[in-house]
Amino acid sequence: MENENIFVTGEASKQAFTQIHHADGLVAPIIPRHLVPALKGYSEDYVHSANFPWDSMVCYMLDLEESRVPAAYIEHGMTTDYFGSGLRSNGYNVMGGIVTCSGGIFLSQQNTISSTFAPEGSASSYNQSMESFNMYLAPVMNRPNYSPTVGIIYSEYRGDFYLFSSMSETWGAQPDPRDRSGWTLPDGWGLVGTDDEEG
Repeated sequence: MENENIFVTGEASKQAFTQIHHADGLVAPIIPRHLVPALKGYSEDYVHSANFPWDSMVCYMLDLEESRVPAAYIEHGMTTDYFGSGLRSNGYNVMGGIVTCSGGIFLSQQNTISSTFAPEGSASSYNQSMESFNMYLAPVMNRPNYSPTVGIIYSEYRGDFYLFSSMSETWGAQPDPRDRSGWTLPDGWGLVGTDDEEG
């Protein structure tokens, strides 16, 4: 009998999320412990979420639904810790990522999972990003009910990297001329750094 794609919650959702990653040779992001009871998804799917009111496609394209990105996501995190994962294929590449806010950190991270152009090792950027997340950010994000003070957006697909915070002494970077139209930060937040195409 084939495995059924059943709806799972809590610890079963966490286990399914981890297993689907490992079955595909991928590093699974560590979900904040206090969010596991609210976690839900399907047993054969990459899409699992906790306290996540948006479509999972925002894990592929952050500004899919919200016109005030990233303010809308940070402001939601000021009242509710959350976690969401998702992926999308365009026929050539499969991109996947997470959008999460917990422990004072907002993060949107998206990488290549597989590519028809480079099938061997195409998931290396996803695995490297998730290893870094698990080592450096996940332990901090295990702290519940901390209002976000730092935000990170990274998209391999769109070539985006932004670091911002609510601590004015860290601000200094000028807005990227390629900045998304209409993107705003919450009141009292500023840009710390961004990618630099000139190196």
